[in-house]
Amino acid sequence: VVLTLVFTNLFRFAIEYYPVYLLSGLLLWNFFSNTTIQALQGMVLSGGLLNRIYVPKSVFTFSALGTGLVNLSISIIPLLAITLILGMKIHISVLVMPLAIVLLAIFALGVGLILAAAAVYFADMLPVYEVILTLWMYATPIIYPPEILPPDRIWLLKLNPMYYLLQVFRRPLYEGVVPEWSEWAIATAVALAAFIAGSVIFTSRINEYAYRT
Repeated sequence: VVLTLVFTNLFRFAIEYYPVYLLSGLLLWNFFSNTTIQALQGMVLSGGLLNRIYVPKSVFTFSALGTGLVNLSISIIPLLAITLILGMKIHISVLVMPLAIVLLAIFALGVGLILAAAAVYFADMLPVYEVILTLWMYATPIIYPPEILPPDRIWLLKLNPMYYLLQVFRRPLYEGVVPEWSEWAIATAVALAAFIAGSVIFTSRINEYAYRT
């Protein structure tokens, strides 16, 4: 509510149904940030457990992902309720939103595996990552529309992998359209690239974790 009151009067043009625009972005971002932070913390805090018994090293990352998916699924209910309360029509395009969630989950899993591996070697990884998350959030059009940037600067947003994942999640609900195949293709490529990179980095050092944590 506070963000709605502030930012609807800040932009040089009105954003129709801004609460829906804002909340759809925040839900997606909170899922990503909470999942990756928990994946990072899980590896750091599990050092004693890894030294005593055998557990799959990636279990903490998958656990964080599962928790995040449950929370996101529950949060979508009030999002849809607010959409209806504000008088927005919910189109059949929302049926593709679960696919967007799957892509974001794959992306978050990949980033989480990278962070889990890095946390073993760098003790101060969590506070550094929290700063990165803050910068990353404001570099993603969650609370503001992409059009707020000059036309010749829009390309900067498209360097952000979260931009495409946000678009394929938000557009079916907010705009009532199915994103174009090119947006799906880029979002899928981004998610798979993060997952492959995370898997390779995490498994390449898996035998060292019990000795370093």
